[in-house]
Amino acid sequence: MRLNRLIVLLISLAVLTSCSTITRHNNNQVMLGEGVSLTLTPAPSSLLNVGFLTQVNGTAGNIDNKNNGVKESTVNHYEMLMQTEISTAVLTMVGMTANGLELFQLQWQAEQPIVVNRSAMASKIKVEYLLADFQLVHWPIDRLNQQLKGAIVSEQLGPQARRQTRQIRADGQTIISIEYHYEPDVRTPSKISLTNHLRHYQFSLKTLDKWKL
Repeated sequence: MRLNRLIVLLISLAVLTSCSTITRHNNNQVMLGEGVSLTLTPAPSSLLNVGFLTQVNGTAGNIDNKNNGVKESTVNHYEMLMQTEISTAVLTMVGMTANGLELFQLQWQAEQPIVVNRSAMASKIKVEYLLADFQLVHWPIDRLNQQLKGAIVSEQLGPQARRQTRQIRADGQTIISIEYHYEPDVRTPSKISLTNHLRHYQFSLKTLDKWKL
């Protein structure tokens, strides 16, 4: 039985490897909406030489061009693991299925192209938004307000500092909202939720492990 599972796993890995593609994205400015952009920048010193293993759960809806809304029948749910390591030279992200099969590997250095190796299963992932969302979640607010064009970031603490909300607003409207949930007397959020109101997707992040490089 174990041998059969191993054979299936090896076949799956071979298929994923044979179907993988390497792409380069030269633009370090990510368009978040009409007239709104985020310039990708290096990690702050507090995040250097750190690695994360994160569980990602999310939903994404396809846009119905006829009524400019999201059709419930086209909402997709997904779950994956993401390992992120940030050194002084490079930021690396590896996305995996819950079973550990690699979906993509991303590497980025400041002012350099984003290099992505991804399987056919991850062909629709827009890596520039992946990096932009990561920075919107983890970079300090003063840095983000320098990176953003056409929008501003604000933060608000909830009752007893158990929840913190970060909003990216443009023309008086919230286009992205991020919520940080904290356990009592713990400084690291137990869960982070991001909702993109323009592109109709949302996801939650739960850190499973964290280490020094």
